[in-house]
Amino acid sequence: MLKCDVCSQNVSRYDDSLMCSSITCAKTYHIKCVKVDVELLDHLKTSGDIRNWTCETCKSGYNLSSQSTEINTNVQLPTTNNVLDISNVITAKVKQAVNQITEEVINILRNEINKMYLNNNNLADEISNLKKELSNLNTENCNLKEQVQNLKEHVNYYSSDGRPSSQTSEVDVMENTKQKQLGHKTRYIRKTDSENNQNNNKQQEISYATVLKKSDKLFIPKQKTNNPTTIPMLLF
Repeated sequence: MLKCDVCSQNVSRYDDSLMCSSITCAKTYHIKCVKVDVELLDHLKTSGDIRNWTCETCKSGYNLSSQSTEINTNVQLPTTNNVLDISNVITAKVKQAVNQITEEVINILRNEINKMYLNNNNLADEISNLKKELSNLNTENCNLKEQVQNLKEHVNYYSSDGRPSSQTSEVDVMENTKQKQLGHKTRYIRKTDSENNQNNNKQQEISYATVLKKSDKLFIPKQKTNNPTTIPMLLF
């Protein structure tokens, strides 16, 4: 905020004040500090001479604070050179301010663009990684499908043989044991049957031999008859 060069108090926008038009001064004053009344201020504003008002310090060449006499409130009309100088100074300051603001805005935009570029690269990397993970998941899914299909075929194969689908290695061992036991029983039955057959054959042979021995004793003895021919008879 501007300060009065006489009283060093702040000069607000609502205070009646004057600014020196000299480019080497450009100081602000309360009108009461430079002995200017409200009527003169209104006249300066109405006539436009307020833009050309010069403080007494600039007119007299010495500091206002060291003066004990009243400040002359006469208005000094500026020259053309002074007006051009003021215009050039203002233009230069405006350009400087605009350039500074423009540079700051450009820097801010540049930083934001760099951040967006980095974020874009990070997103591209994340998308690439997600694509790889998706490809791996698809491969694993295909492998799982093949395994499931193989398991189904395996289950169907065992089911068609009459085995339960939940058959385990222990069941296989039990099944093999049963098969072995059945094989032993079958061989034992066959052996026993063969021995029985052999015994039967022996018994038949013994019976037949016994019959033959008995039959030898049952031959009818020879009798004298008129018929010289004898017919032996065998009783069974």
